[in-house]
Amino acid sequence: MNNLLQLAENYDKNQHLKSLIRSEDNIMKNLTLIFDPAWKTNREDAPMEVISFLLDSYYVMPERPDLASLFMWQAINRLYSEISEKNIGNNGKRPGDLAGIIHFINDIDRNWNRFYSYMQPYYDMLPEKIYRFVGNYIINGILAEDENAKRFAPLAYNTLNGKTVKDNLTTKFQDLIEGIRGSYACAEKQYTDPRVENDKFVKNKQTETKQDKEKLRLISMNLAHKLKELVAKGSMNIQLKDTANTNKTITFTEKERFGFMLIGVLYASRCNNLHGNVEARMNSEYADKETFMTYTDIYLLEYMITAIGLVMNGQMDEKYLVDLKNNCQLLIR
Repeated sequence: MNNLLQLAENYDKNQHLKSLIRSEDNIMKNLTLIFDPAWKTNREDAPMEVISFLLDSYYVMPERPDLASLFMWQAINRLYSEISEKNIGNNGKRPGDLAGIIHFINDIDRNWNRFYSYMQPYYDMLPEKIYRFVGNYIINGILAEDENAKRFAPLAYNTLNGKTVKDNLTTKFQDLIEGIRGSYACAEKQYTDPRVENDKFVKNKQTETKQDKEKLRLISMNLAHKLKELVAKGSMNIQLKDTANTNKTITFTEKERFGFMLIGVLYASRCNNLHGNVEARMNSEYADKETFMTYTDIYLLEYMITAIGLVMNGQMDEKYLVDLKNNCQLLIR
């Protein structure tokens, strides 16, 4: 914090860069760029707004993958907004973010045979650290909800468990949440003390023991492993904490896998990055190498989805997706 205050009082860009977490992995050296040569000959058809977001993301990489991921989300936002507007026609009302995302998911699903091979490597290779973030916000949302404190639940949780998703996409996400409620969230309650304190939801015990911390770490890691399995393989088994220790199987279709990736991972990350506190970002005393790696991997996933969106929108030839597929090798595992 002292470093941030010093920079605020007397800003120096070089000192700011030195204060950021660094890694030897500079993906920009080997990143295959999104580009269609036709944009040079037919400039009026070039997706200039998306291109501007791409350039902004390159400018802040590799030092600030958290900011780069926000620029990539803006590119995705532009694409799903255009796709939504085509679906609703000229007389419809411009859809909100979540409705636009659902239009995008439905369009991808209708063309899934074209795009499956480009997404599958990301399903297989995204590291568990990303799913720890997903699992934690789901559990925190459940615990807040159980304490009649849903307004304090993470925005990402309220989105995934909200009316728009329930009414327009699938009930499988709610099946997943209820499965986690009856297993991992139930287990976590043994080592936490969920409550509202000073108009803020907190869950850690006031006198948290070393054993509590270790148990919570293991719960988080185990749930992350299961969520990765669900996305990579399309199904997962969890054991409920009921009297019979019932085993529950949750399965995802291809549409649900993509939908969970877009809403449960990327939109959730965007909400946390944009609306969360500074501790969630690189420009923080709490940032570490894992923060850097997580946002870099999220950026790469968004990069591929942006390319797919350009193809879906008729703004890039599909043949240029082939080389972009190799960018998955840059994931920091």
